[in-house]
Order: sequence, then structure tokens, then C-alpha cells
Amino acid sequence: FGPDYLVGHSMGGMTSVYYQHFFTENTIKKTVLLGAPSELDRIMYGYQKILNLNNKFMADLEQIFVRKFNFHFKEFSVANFAKTIQNPTLIIHDQYDKIVPLTEA
Repeated sequence: FGPDYLVGHSMGGMTSVYYQHFFTENTIKKTVLLGAPSELDRIMYGYQKILNLNNKFMADLEQIFVRKFNFHFKEFSVANFAKTIQNPTLIIHDQYDKIVPLTEA
């Protein structure tokens, strides 16, 4: 499977940037990001608050993430990953988004 274009909404947008950063031999010509967050730690702790998850659960979840991706939540930054992407990218973000602030676009 080798898509020419990626369109990602929210966490899918994060995934699109992560993919392009780490798999640089891809064939992506253009990317569209819709309301994508930049900083995973802010999103994860937002989920913790919304879902009323305890700190132990979050710590265990982060360790799974570290084992699988080799990143702590605070180290997973789409803003940093995006610095290596060369293809044209359209970013669409609602200035009134209540989950992901416009500043993350």
C-alpha cells in the first residue's frame, strides 16, 4: 500500500505526520491535517480528565507507549516531527476548537 495523499483528522493527523517523519522513503505528495493536535502529552492528560482515569492507569499506559514507540508522551511532538516533512501540507483548524487549541496548528 503506497498512498499519494494523506488526510488526517485529530489523532489521525498526528499519525500522518509521525508516519512521514519516520518513514522518509514514502511516496506522499500532499498532506491535509484537520484539527490535528501537536503535543501528545496535552491530549493524553485531557483524555485523563474527560474519562476520569487515575494516575496509575496513565503511567501504565505511558509505559506501553514507550515500549511500542520509544517516546514518553511529552516527547511525542508533531511540531518537531513536522520540521522534517518536505511535501506541501494544508492545515485546517477551527479557531473555536474546544479540544485542540488553534495554537497547536
